[in-house]
Amino acid sequence: MKKAIGAALACVSLTGCLGYHVGPAKPYYLRDVRTIAIPTFTNKTLIPRVEVLVTDTVIKQFQQDGTYRIGNSENADATLKGEIIRISRSPARSVRGNVLATSEFNLAMRERQALPLATEELANHLVTQLSEGW
Repeated sequence: MKKAIGAALACVSLTGCLGYHVGPAKPYYLRDVRTIAIPTFTNKTLIPRVEVLVTDTVIKQFQQDGTYRIGNSENADATLKGEIIRISRSPARSVRGNVLATSEFNLAMRERQALPLATEELANHLVTQLSEGW
């Protein structure tokens, strides 16, 4: 009898946890934003069609994150506009014993082959900042 009562109490106490889920942790200033419009970013560089690559990657990252829905400018609560001003690369770490040779680079979208990886990293940081506030 005591085992049955203990089992029933355990079941009752755990039923409250079934509906619990962690919701989006938006920053306070974006608390009313549910849908974001993302028009194609403006390209101020000489690299053709990079704005489409960056915009598509940011949209995909927002869709994967799920905190905000993507909409058009008529039904969105906010609009995210971006401008690509410059794309450059700089050395981050030198080879030990030879300061003129570089072992790591900070890539800021310079090489065409690295653009998808750089835009994915950029989109990840942007979405994290907008959906979590940091």
